[in-house]
Amino acid sequence: MRADRKYMEYVHRCVVCEWQRNAASPTVTSPRCENCGCALESLHASDLAVLDRHPPGIEVPERVRHALLRFGAIAGSLLLGLAAARTGYAEGGPAIAVAAIGVAGLFVVMAMSAERA
Repeated sequence: MRADRKYMEYVHRCVVCEWQRNAASPTVTSPRCENCGCALESLHASDLAVLDRHPPGIEVPERVRHALLRFGAIAGSLLLGLAAARTGYAEGGPAIAVAAIGVAGLFVVMAMSAERA
């Protein structure tokens, strides 16, 4: 065994569940996590300490996330209703346009109720 072996330590880590194992080389011979079966990444042991100090991503406050989701739902509902009304009016006149808006509204209500359940 070489004297500089301690500088060649690597870690194979799961990208999903954070499971990890120590390794002597960066080559991942069994590329699946033993815990969840997802892909493993190979890191130098010194890089792992840096990653643990700075977790990836940013955290969006719950209030902001809720407001963005509500805005997206309202904007999507309005666009769906507009598209349904335009298509219905072009294909069958005002009566079909009103019916198309009703059908689009049902789809929106079903999607929102399924999200809350």
